[in-house]
Amino acid sequence: MGKISRVIAVMTAIALVFGVHAWSASRISTPVAASYACITGDEPECHPPTVANSANTTGSIVASVLSSVMTTSNNGAMVDLPGLSSSPSQVATVTKTALPRKKVAAKPRAIAHKRPSVASTSAQRRASQARKKAAAAAAHKRAVRRSRPAPAASVPVMPARVTTSASGATINVTDTASWPSDATTGVPAGTVLRKVGTIQADTPGQIIDSVDVTGTINVTARGVVIRNCRVHSNKDPYGVLVYQGGSARIEDCEFYGQQEAAIAGNSWAAFRVNIHGQRSDGVKLGSNCALIDSFVHDFALAPGSHADGGQMQTGVRNLTVRHNTILMGTSKSDNAALMFSPDLGPSGTGPVTVTDNLLGGGGITLRIVDGNNGQYHQTGYSVRGNRFVPNAIYQEVRVNEPLAAFHGWADNRLTGPHN
Repeated sequence: MGKISRVIAVMTAIALVFGVHAWSASRISTPVAASYACITGDEPECHPPTVANSANTTGSIVASVLSSVMTTSNNGAMVDLPGLSSSPSQVATVTKTALPRKKVAAKPRAIAHKRPSVASTSAQRRASQARKKAAAAAAHKRAVRRSRPAPAASVPVMPARVTTSASGATINVTDTASWPSDATTGVPAGTVLRKVGTIQADTPGQIIDSVDVTGTINVTARGVVIRNCRVHSNKDPYGVLVYQGGSARIEDCEFYGQQEAAIAGNSWAAFRVNIHGQRSDGVKLGSNCALIDSFVHDFALAPGSHADGGQMQTGVRNLTVRHNTILMGTSKSDNAALMFSPDLGPSGTGPVTVTDNLLGGGGITLRIVDGNNGQYHQTGYSVRGNRFVPNAIYQEVRVNEPLAAFHGWADNRLTGPHN
């Protein structure tokens, strides 16, 4: 009997121990909140990957490609981009941002609940990772399509005609006679001019004809016509300034001596104008503007100026620069024959047509770059049939906008080889 009592006592003790263990096990196994550290960004616990804005990256790639081509061409070169094709090896990168998961209080789980099988959990994890990778791949494809960089290209040189010098030697001479010059621009010979001071063009359809203006023509009305005029000053910032709400057509005029620019504002069109002796820029290029068949040359730059033959400072719509001769010097104050950079914002959608111009000089003759260090952009460029005098200080062209900014780029050539 004593033995039976001892066995019962031992069994009771064992049962009590197992009961305490089972109770404590249910308490210890209760899940607690945990934080997750993302390693690849593909884990389900991580935030979705994000695609970096690739405009600046692509711009720098384009700039470096063009610069490398020009550098290998001794003193710079015009780069032809036929068809705006792209190099598959030079693409924008996709970056992923992995953030830690927020701490979330977990609900206690009873012991009796069945845990999901290992196979089921693995399948869910694989499916989640596949979705994340597919989303990242699609975003990467969109980024590449938006911003393919320009390729390197050969340096075409305009064919030259052969002539004979006074000594009888045979030489090659580039024929540039078809572009505007002093003979085809400015006030027509024989025009009698009447001297006046500053003019307020405030009547719609007002015509200003055959006057010698010392000062500025301020245009505040629409449809103003300015023709056969000479406009000059040694103190006024502008020759013709078109205010908001005004518009002007400028024909066969001469400008010189302005402190800022011969023509400025939006909504103007200038034909056969002769701009020279400027202290800073030739023209300020805005929206709904056109510079056609004109001659911009021989500036008298003020100390410390940063001069452009034509300068675009804001994003624009409907801008045309066609069949002009724009020849800058090669001093430290000469920046570009044409400068397109929307530094003052906002971004512009174009179109911007730059075609059949003879361009030369400046540190870089033609600049097409973003504004305010990548904050603003201009799109809708079409650059075709331009000829470049190979005398830029550094190179003929610099571009850092992506290919998506261009509608076309073709037949842009040097007028002759570099020295």
